[in-house]
Amino acid sequence: MRLELPGVVIVFAALHVTAGCTTFIDKMGDDEIDPDDDVADDDTSGDDDDDTTDDDDDNDTSDDDSGDDDTTPAHAISIGAGWWHSIRVNPDHSITCWGANDAGQCNPVKGDFNVVSAGERTSCGLRTDGSIVCWGADDHDEVSGLVNGTYTQLDAGSFHVCGVQSDGSGHCWGWNDGQTDVESGEYTEISAGGFHSCGLKTDETIACWGANWYGQLDSPTGAFVQVTAGGDHSCALDQKGTVHCWGENGSGECSVVPGTYISVNAGHAHTCGILSSGQIECWGSNASLQCDAPKGAFKEVSAGGFHTCAIRSDDTVSCWGSNGHGQTDVPE
Repeated sequence: MRLELPGVVIVFAALHVTAGCTTFIDKMGDDEIDPDDDVADDDTSGDDDDDTTDDDDDNDTSDDDSGDDDTTPAHAISIGAGWWHSIRVNPDHSITCWGANDAGQCNPVKGDFNVVSAGERTSCGLRTDGSIVCWGADDHDEVSGLVNGTYTQLDAGSFHVCGVQSDGSGHCWGWNDGQTDVESGEYTEISAGGFHSCGLKTDETIACWGANWYGQLDSPTGAFVQVTAGGDHSCALDQKGTVHCWGENGSGECSVVPGTYISVNAGHAHTCGILSSGQIECWGSNASLQCDAPKGAFKEVSAGGFHTCAIRSDDTVSCWGSNGHGQTDVPE
């Protein structure tokens, strides 16, 4: 979910943010993006979003990066970390969202879901009947561009969304500078990154398409069981449990911590994986402590913009990292 073009840094004009997402692209300038840039703070836990008062404390993350507390922990079957919001599927298949909500990305629709994914200012869910629904920002047709069908997999990137239908066909929609032009073939999963996408084909090979400014499309050969697209980097898990990363490595997001892994997930400029022991290892940018994973055994991890969320082996949820919009304050 990295937001840099070659030689240019994209700056987002704040509308008022609620999700782990940036605001609509308005101009290009010279300033780096602050993980807690002051935006109108419509933080929510998915119930209402009436608070539109600017929160000056959003720029100060020194006291905010502590994550959620352990009183009455929430449980989940799926988790997603965006830029400034987080989302989960509850055990009853309903959705709960918390964090920034400027575009309505934390106003989930009703229904029964199995999977959720958080993008920049958009959220998407895979229903139990195989249909996908997205809500939030639609500046680049992330919501309205949805290709209807019965899906088995879903992933939301910065400004585009990808999924695999039950026949193995891959579909992406949203902002397109090549990242929604799915390479032909049958897929088991497709991951949407910043301005590129990568898919795992049914023959266990990897295909990537879209922007290749940092070599994020230059995937390795061999047989793999998982692929994930981050900001300007990509990672994959091979059959032996080894993680491979390629592309931008300016923050160490491709400098894999050695170990045997069961899953991996790439964020904006950091990457997290679950070891065979269940412990999480993260590498890359840690400016907001998004790589300081808590101890314990986990079953799912989602690396967002400047924070990370995960589901423990007992199905409880933990989030850590930047918390300027309440994105790590996990609600009950």
